[in-house]
Amino acid sequence: DPPSGPSYDRVGIAGISAMFIAPTAETRGAVRIYEPEDFRASGDLRTYQYYQPETAGWRGDRLYTYLGSGNETGAVWVTEWASPGASDPFVSAYEELIAARGGEAVGDQTYEFAPESGYDMALEIRTDGSQVTIVTAPTVEQLDGVHATSRP
Repeated sequence: DPPSGPSYDRVGIAGISAMFIAPTAETRGAVRIYEPEDFRASGDLRTYQYYQPETAGWRGDRLYTYLGSGNETGAVWVTEWASPGASDPFVSAYEELIAARGGEAVGDQTYEFAPESGYDMALEIRTDGSQVTIVTAPTVEQLDGVHATSRP
C-alpha cells in the first residue's frame, strides 16, 4: 500500500537558513551567503538564529519530488511569501547559492550545473506574485515536464 499522508514535504525557515549557511561551512568561510556572526543567536556558538532577512516573509512551502522511469529525479519547491516583494531577499540569496554551487545561467532565471559540480541538473526559478517556485530536472528541456507534473 502507498503511504498515507501528504505527498510533499516542507523545508521551513530552519531548512532555508541551513541551506544558505552551508556554503560557509563547506568552504571554511570562503563563500558566504550568510555571515556566520549573523547566524549565531546572541553570540552563543551553540544557538542559531534562523530568522534572517531571506526568511522574514516566508509563509509556507511544499517540496514535491519525482522519480522518472530512468531513475532521473526532479523536484518542485513552492514557497509562499507575505507579499510579492517579501521573496526578493530569498531569491537573491538563492541565486548566490546557485553561483556558489557552480550553476551557469542559460536563460532568464534558468540554470545548468555541470556534472563535475556535483549538482548535475537544471534549475529554474519562477516568481508569480507572492509565490516562488523552484523546479529542478535532469536537463533544461525537462523542466517544463516536471513542473507540469506538479500542477493540479
